[in-house]
Amino acid sequence: MGFALSNRRLPPVFILSISSVFALIIILFLIFLTINTKWIGLELKANVKSNSVEIISIAPDGPSRGLPFLGQLVSVKGGLTDIVLLVATDLIEEPDILPNFIELEAFFVKQSKLWRATTGKVLYLQVDNLEGQLITHRVVAKDMRPILDLPLVFWVQLLVALAGFLIGPWVFFLRPDWPAAFFAIAGVGLALSAGSAAVYSGRELAIDGQMFDILTRVNHFGASALFGFGIIGLFLIYPRILLPKKYLFILLIVTSIWQTVDQLRLTPSSVESNHLWVAIQMIVIIILIGIQYFATKGDLLSRAVLLWLGLSVVLGAGAFVLTIIVPIILGIEASFSQGYAFLFFLLIYIGVALGVSRYKLFELGEWTFRVLFYLGGAAILLVLDAVLIITMALEELPAFSISILSVAFLYLPLRESLAGRFMRRETANNRDIFNEVIDVAYASTSEQQNKRWAELMDRLFKPLKITAQTEQTDVSKLRLEGLELVIPSVDTIPTLLLEYAHAGRKLFALRDVHQAQELVVMLTHLIKNRFAHEKGVREERVRIARDMHDNIGAQLLTALHSKKIDRKDVMIRETITDLRDIINNASSQELTFNEILADLRVETAERLAGANITLKWTFKAEATPPLNSHTIQALRSIIREVVSNVIKHSNAKNLYIAWYW
Repeated sequence: MGFALSNRRLPPVFILSISSVFALIIILFLIFLTINTKWIGLELKANVKSNSVEIISIAPDGPSRGLPFLGQLVSVKGGLTDIVLLVATDLIEEPDILPNFIELEAFFVKQSKLWRATTGKVLYLQVDNLEGQLITHRVVAKDMRPILDLPLVFWVQLLVALAGFLIGPWVFFLRPDWPAAFFAIAGVGLALSAGSAAVYSGRELAIDGQMFDILTRVNHFGASALFGFGIIGLFLIYPRILLPKKYLFILLIVTSIWQTVDQLRLTPSSVESNHLWVAIQMIVIIILIGIQYFATKGDLLSRAVLLWLGLSVVLGAGAFVLTIIVPIILGIEASFSQGYAFLFFLLIYIGVALGVSRYKLFELGEWTFRVLFYLGGAAILLVLDAVLIITMALEELPAFSISILSVAFLYLPLRESLAGRFMRRETANNRDIFNEVIDVAYASTSEQQNKRWAELMDRLFKPLKITAQTEQTDVSKLRLEGLELVIPSVDTIPTLLLEYAHAGRKLFALRDVHQAQELVVMLTHLIKNRFAHEKGVREERVRIARDMHDNIGAQLLTALHSKKIDRKDVMIRETITDLRDIINNASSQELTFNEILADLRVETAERLAGANITLKWTFKAEATPPLNSHTIQALRSIIREVVSNVIKHSNAKNLYIAWYW
């Protein structure tokens, strides 16, 4: 399932920043389209029962502030245009719910008339106070609508559009493969659909009919073409490949044909060309989720990811279809605003963004937190600056200064407080690193060794991804101009490929290569020492086993078959002494003359005590060299033989032994 970019030369955060700038430009463009109309300062609402337009409120500082009362806005006339009578349909939030394309075209024509009426310098509003009083009010419209006058539904849809533009490409650049590519396509489609709907659903009274028509087509293209295509394609190949990638063009052809029918309006209404298609896409998505559920039987990880994805999509897109699309198909009035229904799609991005990227493979937590707050800080700075300029009529420089101070003394301390609470900042010193390398070298199994080594690399370099490579290399090196760092293999530890340094915030540098080389050298040395130690242990075990077999076993057998009690006691004592020497490893060490004599004195005294002979021991020496194992064995044999002869043949009461060096 590989889908790699042909040229990846930039850190993901940089790419994300570029995507953010691009998304911000589009969002600003949508805001400009919405506010770049004449402003009359009225909040209007459609009354379906009376088929009229009601004035809900009047902006206190707006052009219509002299209007003496609220009521029904009956008509609008401006400049040389004719009087345009208003009905409830003129404020419709989504025009594609109209019963046929003929009425849709008529709606766009009337929107153009209303828009031209409001483009003049002066317009006349005819208002009915619902008590028989009808007045005509002269209004001098302002050239541009204040940004703060935009309704909440506009900002909600804009938020969803921003999420689509940002999160989809973000996941794709974290994991550039087919599933993430389809998810990115769906995100762009959602952004186009929500963004275009935000412009025309956030209008005060009317916008140009031709632009309205274009925005409606963009809304359809984003929803039924890109978003539906992306989500269906996602579940066709993820987490299991249900349709080989070479056959995915079939999905593209079917989507293109249906979208062509919709854009050319070859059906009676949008219900058949758009809403029915969206409902069918949702049914197909649910079916694919069910097929994937059975396909992932026995694979707990894949099924867990599927359930995460499926639940997110069904709750997000499914809720939108049930509350908006299904009522339109059934010809009943939706009980929920389409603009606010777009919020359901955020459920998808809360869940799917983590699921598609297989979040366990990446450190999204700290990176996501930091980038989110950096972007949030920049957004707060710009918004606060704009609010101060607009609402308080401040000059640009003082407003910007106040904004910077507010962000610096309020926002940044809050960000640091949250960062300290939710993110553990690890600092590594040489002692900690050395101890961790020791833990790697002395791991009990190769699996533990590989795991600890990967964890150490992850902690030091914080890559977004670590993969074991089959190729063997003994050189640390950079790849793709710093996007990747190769950690060479050590003993049974495979070569590791680290991608995107420090959670994708920067490239790998030469200092990272040097640090990796030092760690590899350290680990290699420790593993060699471990092997030498283990070899020594094995050899010592062999020696002990050989000595016990050759000496201890033979002596015990001799003592067992000896008929003389005193001889048997002597041999058992000698065997105990030899056993003590083997356990203490005395015969394999270079001991001083004093240490050897001390051992022999204890042994000799014990043997003589059994024969009621007193030992008189004298030792005089200025300096004594260490003795090797052969000399020790010879010296011990001589003393034992002398003592044995004294015990057997002398009938002595005392034994004098004097040493001079």
